[in-house]
Amino acid sequence: HEIRTPLNGILGLNKLALQSDPNPKIKEFLLKSEVSSAALLNVINDILDYSKIEANKLSLERTSFELDKLLLNVTNLFDYEAHKKKINLHIDYDNKIPKILLGDPHRITQILNNLVGNAIKFTDSGYIQIKTTLIEKEKNKLILKCSVSDSGIGMDENEQEKLFKSFSQVDSSTTRLYGGTGLGLTICKELVKLMNGSIEVSSKKDVGTTFSFTLNLDYENTFEFDNVPFIDKKFLIID
Repeated sequence: HEIRTPLNGILGLNKLALQSDPNPKIKEFLLKSEVSSAALLNVINDILDYSKIEANKLSLERTSFELDKLLLNVTNLFDYEAHKKKINLHIDYDNKIPKILLGDPHRITQILNNLVGNAIKFTDSGYIQIKTTLIEKEKNKLILKCSVSDSGIGMDENEQEKLFKSFSQVDSSTTRLYGGTGLGLTICKELVKLMNGSIEVSSKKDVGTTFSFTLNLDYENTFEFDNVPFIDKKFLIID
C-alpha cells in the first residue's frame, strides 16, 4: 500500500501537468509517463489482491447493484481501445435477469475488466462479446452465467493448461509482446470461487477464446410489472 500511495500522486501530477498546455515534446513525455504509471499501478493492485488471497484476507461486500449498468460501465472503459483496433465490442444481455442483484459489484467488475482487457489485448480484429445468461432462479437466489468471447489469437490445449496458474503466461514471448503479470486470471478464479461459482475456458488456435464463469447471487423483488393495461394495444417503435 505504501507503494501505491505515491504512485497515485505521480498519476495526479501527470494529469495536472497535461492540463497545463505543455509543448508537444513535453506532452509526449507526460503521456508515456502516464501509461507507464498506470501499468505499474495495475501490477501493484494485482499483487496486493494476490497477497490477500494467499492470506485468506480477501472479503466480499454485499450490496445492491444493476447488472446491465455494470456491463455498460465495463464496455465504456474499453470502448476507445476497441475503436482504435476496429473491434466490435457488444453485450448480449438476458432480460430474464432480475433488475436488482445483491453481491459485490466491484469484484464482478474486476473479473469482467480482466477478461475483456485480455480479449482486447489478444484480438487484432473482429469482435468481443459479453454475454449474460440466467441459468437458475429460485426465491431470492439465482445462478448467473457470464461469458467473454473474442475472435483473437486463441490457444491450443497445452497453452490452456497454463492458465489460472500464478505468475504464468502462455509462453515467455507473450509477456514481452503483450505485457502483464500473469496474476489476472488467478485472481479471477479466486474471486469467482468466493462467489460459489466456477470459471472455464474454451479456445481454438487462431479462431478465438471464450471465458465463462458462473456466480451465485441473491436478488431483490423490487417490483412486478403489470402488463394487463397493455394487452391488445398497438405500439409504434422507432429505432
